[in-house]
Amino acid sequence: TYYAPSNAILVIAGNINPLEAQRLCAKWFAPIKDRSVSKRIIPLEPKQIQHRHIDLTAQVPQNAIYKAYHMPARLHEDYHAADLLSDVLGRGKASRLYTRLVKDKGLLQSVSAYVSGSSDNGLLIVSGKLKEGVSFEIIEKEVEDVIALLTNEGLAKGELDKVKMQAESSHIFSEIELLNRAISLAYFTTMGNTELVNHETNLINSVTEQDLLSQSRKILTTKNCSTLHYKSIS
Repeated sequence: TYYAPSNAILVIAGNINPLEAQRLCAKWFAPIKDRSVSKRIIPLEPKQIQHRHIDLTAQVPQNAIYKAYHMPARLHEDYHAADLLSDVLGRGKASRLYTRLVKDKGLLQSVSAYVSGSSDNGLLIVSGKLKEGVSFEIIEKEVEDVIALLTNEGLAKGELDKVKMQAESSHIFSEIELLNRAISLAYFTTMGNTELVNHETNLINSVTEQDLLSQSRKILTTKNCSTLHYKSIS
């Protein structure tokens, strides 16, 4: 990892000779003049205090719903709890939203939940594609029921361990690719703490059920949600 002008970061990964890499970096980058770049100061978005909703109509194959909830930033101590929360809701065919809305009730063609993982405060997004004849109102109620059941009754036995195992496996297998390791190294260095690249699995496994449910109660509220109904032109 090399720090370039203007705090940029260059990561070189692979079976290379370090001295040759330094020589080539000097050859190609040293002649480039450094320049002052003003730091972008982007004001934080105000805390959302009421539900937002928008309807859009377009030439799309089928109706779709998107619900976006504000959540902590990538380096926040609660990030991994929020990430695992999204897995409980909508990662894979054993997730709560898929089991209820796709498998059991057949209301959606597909459904997922995922997080943005932004360096700033991010979003937990629930998205689904509606089957023909199913109304947005029905899906809204079903999603709210799934959230309420999770928040009020907690996790099933082994449910947290399952999503932890999924998250840990995804991380470990992604690290097999050299490019992914280089990207992770650059990302955490840019974020200010390179050493975090070695602690992802520990942070995932440190999440408790109470951590996850606490984030559920903070994040998955109506006033913290922005909803998009994406309607197909019939």
